[in-house]
Amino acid sequence: EAISARFECIEREHLMISMAKVEEVLSQSSKEDVSTRIGNVDVIQEEIRRLSECFLQHSIDATKLRRKLRHLMGSGQSEVQNPELIHRSEGCREAFSLAFSHAKASCAPLHCLHLLAALLEKPGVRIAQAVAFAGGDVQALHKGATQAMAEFVLSQPQVTDGAETKSKGLLAKYGVDLTQLAEEGKIEPLIGRKKELLQT
Repeated sequence: EAISARFECIEREHLMISMAKVEEVLSQSSKEDVSTRIGNVDVIQEEIRRLSECFLQHSIDATKLRRKLRHLMGSGQSEVQNPELIHRSEGCREAFSLAFSHAKASCAPLHCLHLLAALLEKPGVRIAQAVAFAGGDVQALHKGATQAMAEFVLSQPQVTDGAETKSKGLLAKYGVDLTQLAEEGKIEPLIGRKKELLQT
């Protein structure tokens, strides 16, 4: 979304647009393709079903939501050199951090309902305008997303300290938790890389 609109970074609004479109994209993909690229199709489909149900229960027209956000965002001026690599904005990183906190507090892998709740906790003007335009109320949708998040967590396997029983999310499976490594002192300090640090 951010690349096609020529933005330098992924913004919070791009995440919201993606959530409003994810059911449509998933329905166009084969189960094998989703399973190969992402993981457990049944869990992902249930996650998306609950997200769509949350929008529906709060009278949110997902198409209007994403179109309004695209309109409000406009287009960026960036010439993306490498479409495989795009950074998240500070606001986007804050939303993910809050979503991780929700997931950690509920002892569950991160999923889109955590991210939706995080985005709606501090929606900003554009997301609030787009939700209203799409037929909803931000506070009511936030409450609904938080409830849907809790209900989904209750139906998922719980994360425990045992390596055998730990439920793995996509980020845990394919990524590295740099925050955890930093807290454990396993990352060397970055010296002489101030310019690179300020870019992200």
